Amino acid sequence: KTRLDAFAVAIEGWRRGLKLKWYTKDSEHFDDMIIFGVNPPGRLFSLSNEEKTHYFFRTRGDLVSNEAVEVGSEKDETKEILLEKGVPVPLGKGFPPEATDEEIIEYSKTIDYPIVFKPTNASQGNGVVTNIQDDQGFLKALKYVRHDLGYKEVIVEQHVEGEEYRVYVVDDKVVAIYNRKPANIVGDGKHDIEELIGLKNRERRKNARLNSCLIEMDIEILEFIQEAGYALTSIPEKGERIYLRQKTNVSTGGDPLDATDELSDEIKEIAVNALKAIPGFTHGGVDIIVNKNRAQNVPAVVIELNPTAQIGGALFPLRGTARDVPGAIIDHYFPETADIDTS
Repeated sequence: KTRLDAFAVAIEGWRRGLKLKWYTKDSEHFDDMIIFGVNPPGRLFSLSNEEKTHYFFRTRGDLVSNEAVEVGSEKDETKEILLEKGVPVPLGKGFPPEATDEEIIEYSKTIDYPIVFKPTNASQGNGVVTNIQDDQGFLKALKYVRHDLGYKEVIVEQHVEGEEYRVYVVDDKVVAIYNRKPANIVGDGKHDIEELIGLKNRERRKNARLNSCLIEMDIEILEFIQEAGYALTSIPEKGERIYLRQKTNVSTGGDPLDATDELSDEIKEIAVNALKAIPGFTHGGVDIIVNKNRAQNVPAVVIELNPTAQIGGALFPLRGTARDVPGAIIDHYFPETADIDTS
């Protein structure tokens, strides 16, 4: 999936006549860029013309500052900066690794349930526990995240009820939005839940973004459907939608649904202002929740910034129109190529 993102941006540049070069290992050209993790071939590349060369790690190019990358990787720091700049974020607080469980529990009593408990610097939703309803649930989440998974640096924040969206912003302009629905199936009155999961995975295998993100049967799904009063052998009625998880991550079976034309300009402006709050954050992903319960009187809150955001959900939505994020990224780095017809 990360190779798909890099390939989409690289090929867009190549089709416009730019020189494309791939790097098989961390080259000296990337010494000034923050690169996380081990990167096999297919993630590091450069694009050049006669005047200049730009270097890219997946979807992030060298015009995105290291400060933006560092802030984006630390959710509590992101939150503090956005709050200071007037960008709406969920109510809450970050805790350093040395914080005691007792301190965290004490703070949790100062905000209303439901609560979200999550690691500061995990990715792809790892360790995120949402919609915690009571003290017992909070203690269970704390043990799971801090002790079972080993994430000592955490955030406690108020759960914001509403739909979650990934907004991709380039150069102060929203170029794509997709709604992220948790893993789900829709009944047909004939197949049971386990069979419907198999049918849904058959559909996902046909999608370039989703074929590596199938709905995997695990204890989380079993517990979730049991709490909703179902079993794997239950046969849902025709048209009945059953959610299998709470988390919306595409990597765990969530559905990306195009919503670029659905959100208001007011909400889009929140996403743009979120990136503008951090110097050198010229393009990237903004995760927002459209605020329904209005614990805060704002139309949406920003929950995360991602300077190396995956764009496959915008390129290959399960439903809706594909959005040309690679084109917008290349326009930003090589504006002189914007009028070149690559059709």
